[in-house]
Amino acid sequence: MLGQQYTEYFYTRTKNIDQGNNELFLFVGLTKKTYQTLGISTRKKVEPILSEVKEMSAADSPNKYNLIPEGTVIVEVTEKEFEGLVQTSKENVDRLFFYFLDASLS
Repeated sequence: MLGQQYTEYFYTRTKNIDQGNNELFLFVGLTKKTYQTLGISTRKKVEPILSEVKEMSAADSPNKYNLIPEGTVIVEVTEKEFEGLVQTSKENVDRLFFYFLDASLS
């Protein structure tokens, strides 16, 4: 017998600068996690909806990437926010790197 089902939506962004070779690494991802109760256990399905990677010389990278703080950010968003992010990715995936920095996206 299948039980209740619920879904979580996540935005992930990573920025790393490798000081050794002065390389800039950027990652942005959108992930959907669906949970379904099955009696006393829970089934989890993880769906990566979007995964975008950019690698370039830090010295040659556009200045706009300096606005992004280094490190990883994982944020749970609402379904509506998630759908907006998916739509934005279809129009201009580069804008996703600036989510939470750009008030027009949040």
